[in-house]
Amino acid sequence: MTDEHPNIQRIRRVLDEQGGIYSWEDILAELEAGTLQSFTEGSSSVFTSIRQYPRKKVLDVRLAVGTLDEIYAIQPRVVAFAKEQGCDLLQAFGRHGWLGVKTPGWERVASVYIRRL
Repeated sequence: MTDEHPNIQRIRRVLDEQGGIYSWEDILAELEAGTLQSFTEGSSSVFTSIRQYPRKKVLDVRLAVGTLDEIYAIQPRVVAFAKEQGCDLLQAFGRHGWLGVKTPGWERVASVYIRRL
């Protein structure tokens, strides 16, 4: 994965919408360090990391960008990876545009709020 990703501008915009807690350069550094995983299909990508909470091991979907069909095609590989790593849950935070999207196998359990300081 390089700075030439086909959706680089979209990725940068989404990262900014998430509050700017990561930059594209941060994502690249974590991919290189092996603490972030990337799953691709066509021009779409899903970026994940593993988080160990006191009671659960979670595969955190940090970013998904591309077409819905391709992202759905990636999902079985993400689920398989999570199971191989002993994760108990998959977790994803979606933008407002995801509210009306049917996501088979997922349930909406909360909303995320941020306050910029």
